[in-house]
Amino acid sequence: MIRNGRLGHHTRATASPYHKLRVSLQVEQRIALLRASRFTCRAFVVALTAAIAAACTPLELFEPGAANVAANQPGEPNATADLVARARGARANGELETAVRLYRAAMTAAREDQALRVELGETLTDAGDYEQAYEAINQSLQQSTGAVREAGYVALGRLFFKLRRPTESAAFFEKALVENPRNLRALIGRGVALDLTGKFDQAQTAYLAALELSPGDTRAQNNLALSYAFAGNFARAVEIMHPMATAPTATPRLRQNLALIYGLMGNSELAASISRRDLDEATIQSNLRFYELLRRMPNPAEAVAGIGT
Repeated sequence: MIRNGRLGHHTRATASPYHKLRVSLQVEQRIALLRASRFTCRAFVVALTAAIAAACTPLELFEPGAANVAANQPGEPNATADLVARARGARANGELETAVRLYRAAMTAAREDQALRVELGETLTDAGDYEQAYEAINQSLQQSTGAVREAGYVALGRLFFKLRRPTESAAFFEKALVENPRNLRALIGRGVALDLTGKFDQAQTAYLAALELSPGDTRAQNNLALSYAFAGNFARAVEIMHPMATAPTATPRLRQNLALIYGLMGNSELAASISRRDLDEATIQSNLRFYELLRRMPNPAEAVAGIGT
């Protein structure tokens, strides 16, 4: 449970943890509003949002359906299996309200299915209903072992990341890795959380471990390159990111992440050149000013990911 902003033992949910989650969110929202008010130029705010969207891949590390530990359970009633399939499809399509409703219906038919409870919790996290997400995941952890417990810890890692509490997020990913040291989602998630706390060496170790398990994984490579850039190792960052960002199949996100790395290096010319593939000139110039601000920060990863302290 959550006690005074710290991790505690998982116990049955009470009003207090959820109240603290709610207060935490309210504080973070006010911080975000105060930060936004510092920028008087609307174009710069738009560019800041674009830059964050380009560089903040952490929450895209966990695709809907990636933790479906309850898939195709033997003997599962057809009606329940259909509800679960529809819920996963709705979540994948971003129809989160529908997905939550379908998961709840499936849970009614399969009350003891703790894996489904974790999936419900992850979907509630996606929808921003953090209190209900915590309740669902924590309840599952009290009654599960093995792969389901592992998935629950990953789900809490995601939840606390979205609550902008990376230290606690990293701790839950570590718990998942105790259950299974080869959990790719936990390795990458732990790396992201460690980056945001400035522990770049440890983050890079996590990404490299993920790449040993899944060579060529774009998510791990992308985050590894950004981690090197945040740590000031620009040569290594470019070495990893440049081939991905200049490949024929490269996405705008990868290209803008390469521009971010060049911006952090102070090479505005290269950053602008890469950015022109996807952005207009006004936005590019605003992004260049944003990169300059990042260069003055002790941990640019915090600002890029929108993480408050």
